[in-house]
Amino acid sequence: MEEVYLDRNLQLLIWEDIKKTRNFGKEKHEILSEMLQCPLGYAWEILYAGRMPNSREIKRLSRAYFVEELVLIHTDLLDSFYQGDYLRENVIFFLKSLRWGLQKELSVYTQVDKQTAYRWTKGLNLPKGDNLRRLIEFINMEYGPNCCRNIKEEPYFLGPWPSSPMQKRGEIKNLIDGMDDFDFNAVYPALLKLLK
Repeated sequence: MEEVYLDRNLQLLIWEDIKKTRNFGKEKHEILSEMLQCPLGYAWEILYAGRMPNSREIKRLSRAYFVEELVLIHTDLLDSFYQGDYLRENVIFFLKSLRWGLQKELSVYTQVDKQTAYRWTKGLNLPKGDNLRRLIEFINMEYGPNCCRNIKEEPYFLGPWPSSPMQKRGEIKNLIDGMDDFDFNAVYPALLKLLK
């Protein structure tokens, strides 16, 4: 049986689109949802839960990215794009995900000027040595310990945008606040059990 790389290839191709269009404010599954004109949850499942799109959707994706259907599904495009060197992409990914105003904090923490931090964000220069170590520490402080432990070897940029614990709490709070009483009462016992 042939290996299936569709989810990873779509994550990669959408990431390349995000960089090209500078559309860093959208999640990959939101872009896929718009492209396929499908619900967000369905797009998320295609990208991150191994759900296979139907043949019509695969044709649409193949045409949109100028990649043959079988190549899109069965060829790992990641190495042909980056040859296993993910540092530049990961630096761009993590720095673009930082909340507004944290770039200044980043330059103070890493002890570089704002221009250097800006060049890292654009992928024009890469942090090295102590600067890279401090950058990783800063990212881990923002998003949680070890979130980018293998920044050179792991393609973190293929995943969803990282979020800080504060952002995650806000998302959960917004979901709960958006529920009507019936839905909230239905999930309350499970939430209470999880949170104890």
